[in-house]
Amino acid sequence: MSFSDIGGKIRPGVIYDYFSISEISGEVFSIYGDYTGVLPNYLLAEDVDTLVYEVEGDVAGFIQVYFDREELKETGELHADILSAAVAPRHQGQRVGSAMFKHMLQHLKKKSAGADRADVQLTVAHTNTRAMAFFRRMGFELDGRELGRYSEGQRALVMSRTLLED
Repeated sequence: MSFSDIGGKIRPGVIYDYFSISEISGEVFSIYGDYTGVLPNYLLAEDVDTLVYEVEGDVAGFIQVYFDREELKETGELHADILSAAVAPRHQGQRVGSAMFKHMLQHLKKKSAGADRADVQLTVAHTNTRAMAFFRRMGFELDGRELGRYSEGQRALVMSRTLLED
């Protein structure tokens, strides 16, 4: 499946995406806390890659991943953390999330070429069974860890996967 098959394109996030990311964050994450100011600021972080999915000039979704480039150089291992991933409600059910995740996983696989070990993790609210099912389809599994709670009280469960297989 290519991005053009579903009418969009993926590109690196830029500062002009700040308000779109803030708006989508409010629409998607409000039941977990207020992320409208936090997530757009990752656009400014050098160690966070933001990819935006755009449909006819409209930001349909975004995904943000952190990985320590120095650790990769020093240890030959890549440990990535997907900080956020969201699809605007008006674009949900159109395979935007699948396209973004597949693109980000390929992006990380390229970054980890030659690495001895490469894995990626994310957190998901224990109440968000729809997201957990989606992440499983993307190759993630619950790994038994919890990273505290979201600001609205939901437990933050860790899901992870390797990047060296497939």
